[in-house]
Amino acid sequence: MSPGSVQVEKARGPAALSDRSSELVSYTEHPAVVYEHIWRPGDFLAWDNLSSAHARTDFSPAERRLLLRGTTVGDYRPVAAS
Repeated sequence: MSPGSVQVEKARGPAALSDRSSELVSYTEHPAVVYEHIWRPGDFLAWDNLSSAHARTDFSPAERRLLLRGTTVGDYRPVAAS
């Protein structure tokens, strides 16, 4: 969804924006496009913040979590999947 289409939906009113939001959520949460990682000690997971949506599920406060962030430098440009 481009910023321009968001502006168009806002101009149409809250109902149109709500319909578009529902459509997007139904796609992004569809099992065919969702990957859920089951963590095991030693696992390493990386994703592209420009081309993916990501979230985490709840976890026990007693669980140990170690999160490290890395950033690449360059002129990377996402390419649409064919």
